[in-house]
Amino acid sequence: IIITAVFLVAGWSWQSMPDTSDLHVGHLAVEKAYYDEVSNLLVEVDGEIIRLLSPTPGESRLQRFLIRMANGQVVQVNHLNDMKEMVPLKKNDKVRVRGEYSWTETGGTIHDTERDFTLARRHGWIEHKGKKYQ
Repeated sequence: IIITAVFLVAGWSWQSMPDTSDLHVGHLAVEKAYYDEVSNLLVEVDGEIIRLLSPTPGESRLQRFLIRMANGQVVQVNHLNDMKEMVPLKKNDKVRVRGEYSWTETGGTIHDTERDFTLARRHGWIEHKGKKYQ
């Protein structure tokens, strides 16, 4: 039991730590990914919420919103709340987001902004007013 616990803690710690080899920080990384039409990129960006989107039908746990980054690029963020409370977002709030960027014609989408309990990928999150939501 102790050995299993040690491996679990080590795995969760690894998932939460940024690895500079696969984490792309800042709006310039997302801008380059957009122009190069790249997807499946782990990113971490800041932005201001410009619009809160309605949940898709049948998916009330999915928070969707648009953020404008410092370079003016707008990306959509999709945050799935499996276990925690909804992020209390409002228009004009500042957020920091870590997740997987996927290219779209409209600027891109950042998803997988939640904790990955399978440990198949690094954890994503949304930081809002000093609190991280996974």
